[in-house]
Amino acid sequence: MKRLALLFISLMFIECEKKIYEAPEIIYPENNKILTEEKITLYWHKIPGASYYSVVVMKEDSIIINRIFIKDTSFSFLIKKGGNFKCRVGVTYPDKESLWSEWVNFTHYEVPEVIYPQNNQTLIESRITFCWHKVKEAIYYSIVVMKEDSIIINRTSIKDTSFSFTPEEEGNFKWKVGATYP
Repeated sequence: MKRLALLFISLMFIECEKKIYEAPEIIYPENNKILTEEKITLYWHKIPGASYYSVVVMKEDSIIINRIFIKDTSFSFLIKKGGNFKCRVGVTYPDKESLWSEWVNFTHYEVPEVIYPQNNQTLIESRITFCWHKVKEAIYYSIVVMKEDSIIINRTSIKDTSFSFTPEEEGNFKWKVGATYP
C-alpha cells in the first residue's frame, strides 16, 4: 500500500510541473478597427516565460513588417498610405516553437497632407488659404484652426481641398485637416 501511495504522489508532482504555453492576445488595435494616425502601435498581453515576441504586418497580401526579437509588449510603425491591413504577434519560449495570436484586421485611412502653408511658415497675407492633397475615397474634409490653444475655426463637410479664412488678428496658428470616409 505504501508503494501505491508513493507512486500516486509522484504522478501528481509530475503533472504539476507541466508547462502551460499560450499564444499572445493583441489588445490594440481591436479587430476591424478603423485607424487614421500615421504611427500605429500594437499592444499585447505579456506572456510569462516568453523569450521574445515577433510581429508580422501585412497590407492586402504582402508582408510589410516582419520583426523578431521584440522584448517589449508593444511595437510601433508608420503607415503613410491607407489600405487594409492585418497583423499578428508570436511568442517564442526557450524550449518551444513560436505560438501566434489570431490575425487582427484593421483599415487605415489616409490623413490629408497639408501643402500650404507649410509648418512654421510666416505669412503676411490678410487672408489665409489652406491647401491639402486629395485623399482617395474621402467624401468630405474638415479643418480645425487654433490660436493659443483655443479653437477659432472648426469646419466640417468641406468638399474641396482648400479652405480660406481671414484672421481677426495676427498671431501664431495651429491647424489640422481631416478626412471623412464613406
